[in-house]
Amino acid sequence: MKLTASVSVPVALLFVSLFACTTPQPPAQLPSTPYVAVLSGQMPPPIDRVARHAWIVVQRQDGPPHRHEYGSSGGPDPFDDFAAGDVMLHGVVAGTDAEIAAIDACLERAHSAFFEDHPDYFPIPGPNSNTYVARLIRDCSLMIELPATAIGRDYVGPVGADVTEAGTGIQIGSIPFGLRIGAREGVGIQIFGLPLGIHFWPPGIEVPINPGRIGFATDAHIERAPNGSNTEPFPDEIARAGAGSVELYALAMKVLHPEEVRGVEGQGVLGVSARAVYGKYVGYGAGLDLEMGIAIPAALAGRAHLFPVGLGVFVSQTGFLALFAGLGASGITDRMPSGLELPVEARFEIDAGPVARFGFFAREAFSFLEPRRTRGLLDLGELSIGCRARLGEAWGFDRGSYGSGYFFAFERREMGRDAMLGFAFGTEIDAGYSPK
Repeated sequence: MKLTASVSVPVALLFVSLFACTTPQPPAQLPSTPYVAVLSGQMPPPIDRVARHAWIVVQRQDGPPHRHEYGSSGGPDPFDDFAAGDVMLHGVVAGTDAEIAAIDACLERAHSAFFEDHPDYFPIPGPNSNTYVARLIRDCSLMIELPATAIGRDYVGPVGADVTEAGTGIQIGSIPFGLRIGAREGVGIQIFGLPLGIHFWPPGIEVPINPGRIGFATDAHIERAPNGSNTEPFPDEIARAGAGSVELYALAMKVLHPEEVRGVEGQGVLGVSARAVYGKYVGYGAGLDLEMGIAIPAALAGRAHLFPVGLGVFVSQTGFLALFAGLGASGITDRMPSGLELPVEARFEIDAGPVARFGFFAREAFSFLEPRRTRGLLDLGELSIGCRARLGEAWGFDRGSYGSGYFFAFERREMGRDAMLGFAFGTEIDAGYSPK
C-alpha cells in the first residue's frame, strides 16, 4: 500500500525522535565561580522515555553546592539525583558571590510561596516537581527554559495563564489542554501535559519523547544510568489487582476509496492511548484515546474517546481481557463531520515473556446523530480493528510487573462509507500489580 509523503510525515518524525532525536549535545560543565544552574535528568524506567525531573543547584563562594528541588534526593554532586539518567544542563547564571546570594534568597522566597499555593502533588499534569522548578525560574527571572518532557512545567492551575519560565512567551492552560507561544518557545500545545509543537530557538520540533526536541541541541549533557536498578526478573505471577498500558504514537492511514468520503485520501496523527483494569481478579476498567493531526487534502483530523466504564479479567503479568464503553467524537474539518459517538471496545493484551507483549482490539463507534457517518439503519457505527506488538525490557519490582519499549501496530478503521488502513509506531509503558 502506497502512502502519500504528507501522510507519512508524523511517523517519520516520531521515528527520528526515538532514534536520532537531536544533533550532538555539548558536554555539561559548571564554572568554578559562584553560579545558579538548572538541570534535569531522565526518570527511571518505566517512564524513562517520556519524562524528566528538574532541579536547581546553587554554588556560593564558600561551602558545598546546595539545591532547590521538590523532594530533594541528590548529594554534593550537582549532577547526581534519583532521576540522573541522561542529565542535561539547561542554563547557568554566573556572578559575584553577592549576586548569587541575592538569587538564592529569591529562590527561598519562591519556594515558600509555591507550597502556600500548591500544598498538594499531582504527577500529571501538575503541580509537581517540574512545576516547582518552573515557578522558581519564573519568580527569580533566571530566563532558562525547561525541556518539553519536564511534564508539569506548563501547569498554571485548572485554568490559568502566565509567562513562560524563560520569560520570552506566554502559556495558557487548563487541565486537559494547554497552549505555549513565544519568541524563543515557538508554538506548542499540551494534551494532559504531553507536548507537541515547533520550537523557534534553537530550531526544532517538540515531541513527548526524551529529550523532548528533534533539532539543534544547545543544552549540555552527561550520559549516565539512572540511580537505582530494576534487576528483579519478570515474575511468572499473573496480575491480581491491576494492569494497564499507556502508548504514545504516530499513526498514518490511507483511505481505500476517497470518492466515498468527500475526497479524503488519508491522515497522519499523533496520539496518546491508555487502558487500565483495577480490581481483584475481575476488575473495573477505564481508558482514554486522544489524537490530533492532519488529513489530505489540507484539513485537521482529530479523535477523542473517553471510556469511563469497563469490565475485565487479568490474563498475564500486565495483560488483561476487557470490555470498555464510553463517549467521544472524531472528524475531519470540512470533510467528515464530527458528532457524538458512543464507542464500545473489546481489548485483549498479553505478555509473551520478558521481551514482548501483544495486543488485539475491536471497537465500534456508534454515530446515531450523524447520518453521513453511518451506512444505514442496520449499520449505525464505524468499526475499527487492530493488532500490535511491543518489544522491549520487562522486569519485576516490589509487588509489580513493568515493561517498556517500542511498539508497532496495524489498524483498519471505517470512516463514513469507506475504510482506512494504517500503520502506527510509538513507545509503550505497561504495568501490573499483585498484592501480597
